[in-house]
Amino acid sequence: MKPPGSSSRQPPLAGCSLAGASCGPQRGPAGSVPASAPARTPPCRLLLVLLLLPPLAASSRPRAWGAAAPSAPHWNETAEKNLGVLADEDNTLQQNSSSNISYSNAMQKEITLPSRLIYYINQDSESPYHVLDTKARHQQKHNKAVHLAQASFQIEAFGSKFILDLILNNGLLSSDYVEIHYENGKPQYSKGGEHCYYHGSIRGVKDSKVALSTCNGLHGMFEDDTFVYMIEPLELVHDEKSTGRPHIIQKTLAGQYSKQMKNLTMERGDQWPFLSELQWLKRRKRAVNPSRGIFEEMKYLELMIVNDHKTYKKHRSSHAHTNNFAKSVVNLVDSIYKEQLNTRVVLVAVETWTEKDQIDITTNPVQMLHEFSKYRQRIKQHADAVHLISRVTFHYKRSSLSYFGGVCSRTRGVGVNEYGLPMAVAQVLSQSLAQNLGIQWEPSSRKPKCDCTESWGGCIMEETGVSHSRKFSKCSILEYRDFLQRGGGACLFNRPTKLFEPTECGNGYVEAGEECDCGFHVECYGLCCKKCSLSNGAHCSDGPCCNNTSCLFQPRGYECRDAVNECDITEYCTGDSGQ
Repeated sequence: MKPPGSSSRQPPLAGCSLAGASCGPQRGPAGSVPASAPARTPPCRLLLVLLLLPPLAASSRPRAWGAAAPSAPHWNETAEKNLGVLADEDNTLQQNSSSNISYSNAMQKEITLPSRLIYYINQDSESPYHVLDTKARHQQKHNKAVHLAQASFQIEAFGSKFILDLILNNGLLSSDYVEIHYENGKPQYSKGGEHCYYHGSIRGVKDSKVALSTCNGLHGMFEDDTFVYMIEPLELVHDEKSTGRPHIIQKTLAGQYSKQMKNLTMERGDQWPFLSELQWLKRRKRAVNPSRGIFEEMKYLELMIVNDHKTYKKHRSSHAHTNNFAKSVVNLVDSIYKEQLNTRVVLVAVETWTEKDQIDITTNPVQMLHEFSKYRQRIKQHADAVHLISRVTFHYKRSSLSYFGGVCSRTRGVGVNEYGLPMAVAQVLSQSLAQNLGIQWEPSSRKPKCDCTESWGGCIMEETGVSHSRKFSKCSILEYRDFLQRGGGACLFNRPTKLFEPTECGNGYVEAGEECDCGFHVECYGLCCKKCSLSNGAHCSDGPCCNNTSCLFQPRGYECRDAVNECDITEYCTGDSGQ
């Protein structure tokens, strides 16, 4: 079913034969209205002051068939300071009231001022600092800023203090990663891209997980053993000299399911086609060594994301912001897949339709998937799967559609997905990619058999009203294993090179994402360098032109080395380097 942040779904079109598309009641003739067609009211204006109060109950009135859907909320909308309005009717953080999840009953919200934990010169412990920027000083790659290899943030919310320890997700972007947009009808290519996407954990919390981006404030999620927390800034534009940047943080409440979903009767039969029935898969079946741990071996799904024109317009007609949104979504998906399926999701390209849509955008997902499949065959970039994110509301009961078992195929390795909040799109993309990987939807009748232990959030492929699922059930994992053993996913075993190789803090070499690296601690002066980042206020950590007490550069002309003989010359500092 559609997750929070996605629009309500209508029954699938008649005649759809794709896996997942043939389930549910058949739609009548074009333009016909089912007797039970729901109606949806637009979301109301949400005042900033209301964020400090308990969340209001969302309207449960569904949307009428064919009625225009409210626009999906933007993940970094600017607050209207003068009016105190967080968002208007089109850009509200309130989830679409058509969602099958009773969203506002399942979420709590607070305003928080996160801080980055840093070290000051000659200080042994971390201190909170209001500037959240993680850009490494004096480093660039492909004319893009390089972000710190590791960082820590402190967030106080819901009566608790969370310390998030993050490591740059070096596996997110391939070495051939490219960003594409259009000017005067022609594609423009930009190699590389800003990489501010982190994975990590909550300090002191076992089995916790974090997936955040730091390009512009903190965007993403973290989870402990009970709740999932989502965080994003209230404002897009921010003065770094101010004392802090307000963020909104949302927390799931345990065991929240909507009455609509509990009472939903699944009209789908137990139609579970075997992989062996996929004739196109038979033709490219490969031999598998039975002794090989094919599921346990790490796999790499090279993914390309395409953003339609309305998605681009939603992000203030900025292809950079649109690309960052796509990368943030895939960073969330990668955190799920590497943990659950031993599969890394690696971005090879992001294309944004900045001038116009390259295919017809329609509410019929079957038609759009077919058109996008034809468009995908014209794409030159190598990818195991190509997925479209579209700001459209499908007349379909789910927020995505993709070809079952289609990964590695130029014609079937595709999917179309509705736009929404990052966590909602990440869940939708996780589901549609899973279909490409031979993982089927699970009706509620299979839940006991599939042994989904995530009682508070459900499992990813369940056909029930779960929100922010991060687990695949036992059935899903077995289906993926079977898909691989039958020869599917042959393209997943080639390991792509990374745009950023992992760093090793403490090896004495200053690598990408490091501002300093002391190696053995005796090589650094005082506490100028901690965790391969310069202490706050420090300009250098070692070298003959680095002042060992102030951690500042020696002035220009300072004699750093005497001549050793008459054939040698005295050397002087430049004033802008410690070496």
